[in-house]
Amino acid sequence: TSSSEGSVVTGSETVPNGLIAHCYTSNSSGTSYSYVKSELISSIDIDNISFNALFGIDGDVNGQDYAAIDFEGYLYVASSGNYSFYTKVDDRISLIIDDEPVAYRTSATGNSWVDMSKDSGTTSDATPTHLSQGYHKIRVRLWEITGGAFIHLAMADEGTGVGNITDSDIISSSSF
Repeated sequence: TSSSEGSVVTGSETVPNGLIAHCYTSNSSGTSYSYVKSELISSIDIDNISFNALFGIDGDVNGQDYAAIDFEGYLYVASSGNYSFYTKVDDRISLIIDDEPVAYRTSATGNSWVDMSKDSGTTSDATPTHLSQGYHKIRVRLWEITGGAFIHLAMADEGTGVGNITDSDIISSSSF
């Protein structure tokens, strides 16, 4: 249940509404990470300008290379069902719900929506995920290698099909 104080009660714990973005830089091989900062954000709908701002860089430039952001929070699901997840991402993404790996994408998608359950660049074989009504712990990791960076995450009922996904399916800030 959301409260007027801006927090979510998830059974035994209370957490802030929104998501926490934990920002890290890494070496070019991605084997060593350094913590930069954590910041409360409203959604997993981050363009290049917003990505750079999280690392203290102004503007729509090819800013922070070799970096990662862990988005953590609670996703509210209004009705039980099987859900598929879709992404537009540069460069890589993984999705964990209730501490269980759901899907990942190991290559940039460009500006096209991609069904995360069909990652031709990996052996990922995620199927639609059954989610009960209520709050679910969510963790999304974005890896940035070089160039621009963005992440947009959408979810829809099983069987919707990637051809029917639009920006209106992006998980809204009111869901966190």
